[in-house]
Amino acid sequence: MPDGNDLLAFDQVPLNNQLIDFWTLAHFGSGAALGWIMHPLLAIALLTLYEPYEVYILFPFLYENFGIVFGNETYINSVSDIIINTIGVAVGYYSLRKRYPPPFTLFERTTKTR
Repeated sequence: MPDGNDLLAFDQVPLNNQLIDFWTLAHFGSGAALGWIMHPLLAIALLTLYEPYEVYILFPFLYENFGIVFGNETYINSVSDIIINTIGVAVGYYSLRKRYPPPFTLFERTTKTR
């Protein structure tokens, strides 16, 4: 566990201001996975709500308690994450789901035909 004296103040931790970074693939993949197994509007809502959670709750908790710098990003990066998530959801729902039926779906009514 880090000593509090070794940590920078929140406002001194460098922010991620990149539109595309190494997390872009993770955002696309999570969007595609959620779009594959649930309604696209719900998937987009969940992924969009994750961004403020990441910036305002997860980053301060991880940084203060463990010294982990994660989720320290600017609004530009958060918006690009949401756009990449949305593209992933579209691929998951409109492409993956048509080619490979999901093994299960969340929060959707399924109708079984005989």
